[in-house]
Amino acid sequence: MSDISLAARSPLALLMKPGMFGATVPQPGVTVCEVSGTGLASMIARKGCTPALVAAVRERFKCELPLLPRRVEAAEFAFVWTGHEQWLVSGRDQSAGAIEQPLDALRRLAAICDLSDSRAIVRVSGPQARRTLAKGIAIDLHPRAFKTGDCAVTMIGHIGAVLWQVDDMPSYDIAVFRSLAGSFWHWLTESAAQYGYHVTDGL
Repeated sequence: MSDISLAARSPLALLMKPGMFGATVPQPGVTVCEVSGTGLASMIARKGCTPALVAAVRERFKCELPLLPRRVEAAEFAFVWTGHEQWLVSGRDQSAGAIEQPLDALRRLAAICDLSDSRAIVRVSGPQARRTLAKGIAIDLHPRAFKTGDCAVTMIGHIGAVLWQVDDMPSYDIAVFRSLAGSFWHWLTESAAQYGYHVTDGL
């Protein structure tokens, strides 16, 4: 019997072609790329265990687990608040299934589930990134209201997403269900077209 192995493939693999698209402009207003090689896991505190979980994350990862809509980084891991006593944990260079092992020490305090292959993450940056996203998002992304490190669980173009601001450029990372990645990509490219957008190789 032949050995058949299946390699994971991004849901955006056939859609994101590097190059310049949309309006012809001297400099693109938006830059887009996929954030790949990132393991994801959901973490939900067990009943009454949030204070102990905060302390355990502080000891294990040397960071403060956010209790408000924020994202905090700790070495190769980041914790994104996604609701009351709930977080999305991301780990760079973590393959599917690998992200759970570093979190094993927290299992007595939280329910943890690998989400690595269930999401696509797209980074949107550039001087027109806010205007591009504002066409389909119901939250205020002005820097007075939404800053680097802030996050939101929201709808973008009627598609559920988790969004966080990476830097002051501004750059935003947006995580969507892989089954809706194509729909999100279609919305995003239509929204960015008037500013000209540059698709680059993934991070």
